[in-house]
Amino acid sequence: MAKAKVNKSALIREALAAHPEKSPIEISELLKTQGLKVPPQYVSTVKSMAKGQKKAKKLKRKAARASAGQDGIRAVNAAVEFIKSAGGLEAAKAALGTVETISKAL
Repeated sequence: MAKAKVNKSALIREALAAHPEKSPIEISELLKTQGLKVPPQYVSTVKSMAKGQKKAKKLKRKAARASAGQDGIRAVNAAVEFIKSAGGLEAAKAALGTVETISKAL
């Protein structure tokens, strides 16, 4: 009969989450007591890969926030151009009032 496949990486991640203060050697020994032979270097690899994934997510969030800031600047620039093309702030307000009246009528 074939052995059931064991996801060693998932077990290592679970052990690391349960014992974040332990070293890779200690995690390896802990898993060995559970019947799973895993070298400490493999534990280190899984640990560093998890750290890299967290870093990538953090960079992605940072980039998203930066681009959101760019959208705000673009909106301000577009508003300034609209005010200039309308001939001033009061004329732009009047034009927006007209647009609002038309949109309510529809």
